Amino acid sequence: MTEMPISESMCSSSTQLPAEVLQCSSSSPCYPHWNRWSPWNQCSNSCGVGVSIKRRVCTLSGRCMGESIKYKTCSSAPCWSEWSPYSPCSTSCNRGVRTRDRICSAGNSHSTCNGSALQSNVCNTQVCPLWTTWTNYGECSTTCGKGFRHRSRSCLQGNCDNRLSLESTSCNLRYFCPAWSPWSVYSCCSVSCGIGTQTRKRTCYHGQEGEIGCIGPLNDTTICNIDCHNQTQHAVSRNIEQCGLRVAASNNRRSSIILKIFGGNISRRNSWPWQVSLQEYFYSHRFNYSNWMHFCGGTIVSSQWVITAAHCLQQITENEYSIHKFSAVFGLFRLNLQHNTQRIGFKRTFIHSDFQSAHLTFRNDVALIQLDRKIQWTSNIRPACLPGGEEPIETENCYITGWGRTRINSSELSSELRESIIPILSNKQCRRLGSGYNTINMTLHICAGDPVRGGRDTCQGDSGGPIVCNRSGIWYIAGVTSHSLAFCGARNNVGIYTRTTAYETWIHDVMTRYNRPGC
Repeated sequence: MTEMPISESMCSSSTQLPAEVLQCSSSSPCYPHWNRWSPWNQCSNSCGVGVSIKRRVCTLSGRCMGESIKYKTCSSAPCWSEWSPYSPCSTSCNRGVRTRDRICSAGNSHSTCNGSALQSNVCNTQVCPLWTTWTNYGECSTTCGKGFRHRSRSCLQGNCDNRLSLESTSCNLRYFCPAWSPWSVYSCCSVSCGIGTQTRKRTCYHGQEGEIGCIGPLNDTTICNIDCHNQTQHAVSRNIEQCGLRVAASNNRRSSIILKIFGGNISRRNSWPWQVSLQEYFYSHRFNYSNWMHFCGGTIVSSQWVITAAHCLQQITENEYSIHKFSAVFGLFRLNLQHNTQRIGFKRTFIHSDFQSAHLTFRNDVALIQLDRKIQWTSNIRPACLPGGEEPIETENCYITGWGRTRINSSELSSELRESIIPILSNKQCRRLGSGYNTINMTLHICAGDPVRGGRDTCQGDSGGPIVCNRSGIWYIAGVTSHSLAFCGARNNVGIYTRTTAYETWIHDVMTRYNRPGC
């Protein structure tokens, strides 16, 4: 193969030969070098100071030493920027001034732009409104609840905004407005037969009689007429309405589950037909939620009477709560499932006149509720008997029932009715428990529980409910759940119950008086 001679021009970057012939001999190497600089290009700005550049190209890319681009400042004729937006007017009225500016872009310090860099004009030429001074605030729009008081001013000149002529502020002289309570139920007729009178009363809440909201009489009287030729005995006896009997309890529960909380277990349905749940109607405006809430227990003693603890009803009288917010539920097993139950409102409540709750003594802790209609007896709703003078004997096992708390550190109530069997302590055994117990009036109270083992006890929510004992197949109310001197189920402590026999005369007197015609 004949070798082709190589010239310098063949190593030029502009020479385009096939790859196999672009060869340089070691005796004629190719050296990278720069082409000539291009002319300076046009200035980057059309006015004022800008930048101009020129370039050169290496014959072998990336192999030449030095820079490929040069920069220099350049200048053109001076010129103005765009005007800025106008500033806010210097005043809201009476001829103000607003301004705007622009910037001169000059090529050198000796060059200037023709014209002004600042421009201004007049604004808000209208006459300023002139107001009188504010008047003093007037009286509050209401004497109670949330109200308002106002002050005003007048426009003397200019285009005044009428919305600025009145100013208001809130005021609150009294948070609640006076209002009448609901009427009480009518009292018994003033005579046992013939023509008499019945009265009812009401109370002015948060104010005085005669104020707006409490205009009208405190008392109201109506005529009653009792038939003197049809008088019957209305006293309540022990054997009336077949008290103290239980029908066969329902087996509708899992018999293998005995949840022992304070020694108790879930009762069988219908096993305690005289048990009552006392409930208060609760409504939350914030959450738009309402419900009946259990707060105490009770026991049916007659078709229109329930016995409970005085401290359960204390809030009704002390806080002036409306009696219509309270009701009694009968035949209840689950608190949130009221199938086959009866809910009846309160007509009257009777707290023992000598009830005391100071220093946790709870003396005479007994009360009666008269219902606003009669209970309808069913297989799961029946009364328990009053004791008729009978007392439970020492070590006799009796039952406590209720929906009270099931854990010491929890405020939740039991969802199901629970029961527990507990022994009765003698007065002497109770006093031996020490401080607190030795001051109890044992003629008014019963001690029941197991102070050695603890655990079997009533708790918050069980108050007012019964402790019942069985004598010859008849269940009678030995006591009313009252209080304890320690936490629920504590050892060396027992529950304290109001002794029913101590108040049987009082119970009969109240029920007899208010069971008669005209009541």
